[in-house]
Amino acid sequence: MKKHRGNASMRTLLGLALIVFAVLLFFKNIGIHFSGMLLGNWPIALIVIGGVLLYSGKKGDDENKQTEFLPYFLIGIGVLFLLSKYSIISLSIGALIGPLVLLFIGVNILRPHKKRSQKYQSETKDEQATDADVLDGEWEPMDDGSIKSAAPASNGEDTQIDVFTILGGGNFSTRSKALSGGNVIALLGGVDIDIREADANQPTIEIEVLAVMGGVEIKVPPHWDVVVKVLPLLGGVSNKTTCLAEKLSIPKKRVVVTGVAFMGGVEIRN
Repeated sequence: MKKHRGNASMRTLLGLALIVFAVLLFFKNIGIHFSGMLLGNWPIALIVIGGVLLYSGKKGDDENKQTEFLPYFLIGIGVLFLLSKYSIISLSIGALIGPLVLLFIGVNILRPHKKRSQKYQSETKDEQATDADVLDGEWEPMDDGSIKSAAPASNGEDTQIDVFTILGGGNFSTRSKALSGGNVIALLGGVDIDIREADANQPTIEIEVLAVMGGVEIKVPPHWDVVVKVLPLLGGVSNKTTCLAEKLSIPKKRVVVTGVAFMGGVEIRN
């Protein structure tokens, strides 16, 4: 019940903020300029709303912890218009609206979901992994700035790689022996995924990648057979892996890397 009231109060806060902003804008348009500083820096409102949405999303339920694109979109638009207002950059609203709307729609369409990798489970019901060292799916910040899986879990839950970066980058790794797939999105940034110490909990898993003017590097274990199905659009895809399962005398696992590289790059290696 507490979470429900928190969501309701957040909606109320955002609704009131938009109403107040609309009223102030109305008074400015009819010649009453008492709003001054607030309306003169209206892009700050977009940044604040985006920050509130981002904070609210991270405080939500575990099932809803995956951050949506909207907060980043609002913050980005607010920053662009704020820079334009102070003549740091030259910005045309008409030239931005179309591409930004298409970008927003496209990213939300392509944005992968955790359940997509489950389509491979029908192939692997008879070949479940027997590894006992299972780490849960929670990510924990490390001293070097990377993010790593937390302590071992006893409930045997699958681990999903779920990474979304925009205008930045980072290093992400896990040692889970119950890896069941993942989703990686890099917009105007780079991501390094290190799963060399991890293992899949089924013979075939899927990792979906979206790299837009950014780069994604995935490091996989030596006994994994990598199948690349990434569509490069003005970008590049490189598979530098070698499957050593037979030489190491251990069961071979397969990872299917799918997605799109638009003016960006995807590299998979051991």
